[in-house]
Amino acid sequence: MLTEARDRDAEPLALIVDQDADTRLLYSDFLQFHHWRAIGAAAGPEALAIAIARRPDVVVTETRLPGFDGVRSRSCCGKTGARPTSQSS
Repeated sequence: MLTEARDRDAEPLALIVDQDADTRLLYSDFLQFHHWRAIGAAAGPEALAIAIARRPDVVVTETRLPGFDGVRSRSCCGKTGARPTSQSS
């Protein structure tokens, strides 16, 4: 799991969900450069737990996670108040 780059409440929080650690790091680096905090998850259940606990401003997710596809993640994120976005693998 990625650690948050900054600890300022003023910066929005992004949850990045992707099986590939390098992809999570790439998105995290990009977002941090643009003054976002980023936290990552490799799988759907982990992402859901983080989304409930941390209430990110946006979720960037892989659309083809095993057992937790993009449609299901959009539904779950909607319940947490996060704005989900998706990427194709």
